[in-house]
Amino acid sequence: MEKALRAYAEVLRLVRRLPKESRGYYAKYARENFVNYRDVDPSDSTTLHDLFQRTYNHSIWLLHKYSVDDSAADKLKRICCGPQSLSLSFGFWSYSHCCCGRLYSASLSSSSLSLILLCLT
Repeated sequence: MEKALRAYAEVLRLVRRLPKESRGYYAKYARENFVNYRDVDPSDSTTLHDLFQRTYNHSIWLLHKYSVDDSAADKLKRICCGPQSLSLSFGFWSYSHCCCGRLYSASLSSSSLSLILLCLT
């Protein structure tokens, strides 16, 4: 429960980085989603892992949609994915993996090129 509350608080912090006209919608959307899953069995680690992974992936997608730097979600990444998260850089390319081992983003640091690739593995 504590981890879910921390994730929810961080999602709301990220919503504040969005354009003013969209903040209310996404804050309400986030609240509805967290409320919908409040009865999930805390001992079901697979379901919890999937929900936290979705929380993080959806947040990254939203940040990219509004051209907000996804490094703003680093704290959410630590909450949802834990210390197993990994970021790798090769030359100008940067790849990031979350705890499930899925590539979630790739970006070319010398330009504004950025794309999201979900669940490639």
